[in-house]
Amino acid sequence: MHLATSLRRALFLGLALVLLGTPGESTRGLVYAEESAQARTPAEIFERKPTIEECVVYVAKDLRTRYLAIPEAKRKPPVLLLVIDPTSSLRNEIEALRKCLQLAWVEGPRGLRIGVYGIDAEEYARPDRLPRKADGSLSALAVLPADGAKNLHAGIRDAADLLADEKKTGPKAMLLITQEGGEAVDDVEKTRDALFDADCAFYCIAGEAAFERCWQQTFQPRAEL
Repeated sequence: MHLATSLRRALFLGLALVLLGTPGESTRGLVYAEESAQARTPAEIFERKPTIEECVVYVAKDLRTRYLAIPEAKRKPPVLLLVIDPTSSLRNEIEALRKCLQLAWVEGPRGLRIGVYGIDAEEYARPDRLPRKADGSLSALAVLPADGAKNLHAGIRDAADLLADEKKTGPKAMLLITQEGGEAVDDVEKTRDALFDADCAFYCIAGEAAFERCWQQTFQPRAEL
């Protein structure tokens, strides 16, 4: 599996999704985290991780870094939204994710809330501190997959809208898990803007084919970046 990550840029589906914090308290956390995690080149964004477990730990620690960078008096509950492309071929990975979910709470920031969103599956568990809710949602997605062509960019935007609706939260992160990377290359700039407006970091776990040479592609940057 490959893990695509960035506090400034996440490349996906052959094009780029750019992330920066919006003005506000959580933005300062993003800036400090960027310094602590160091700037990454496009090639470095794509990191090979042999297991789902290692990917989850990586994301949780990144979120913890951002959380700890915020002054203690201004910290609010951090949020991690797992966005699943629930195909039959991803069943084993979803089960592996469910089994190692506890590591996110162990390695992540204090008070972490985890939610689950299934693309085209009518499954959404709001971010919560109770593991049973995310566990139950992942189990349902593994047992009742939603196969067929999907527009993952649209799914990411829908998930970003859900994160934007979560009020009084600290740093937010979205972790997309997909097997192939989707069939549709949609409006990348619109998707990037949705992540920007939700003020969340974006990560993606997928097979190597989903990221082949995508850092060589171009995109239209936001004027304010």
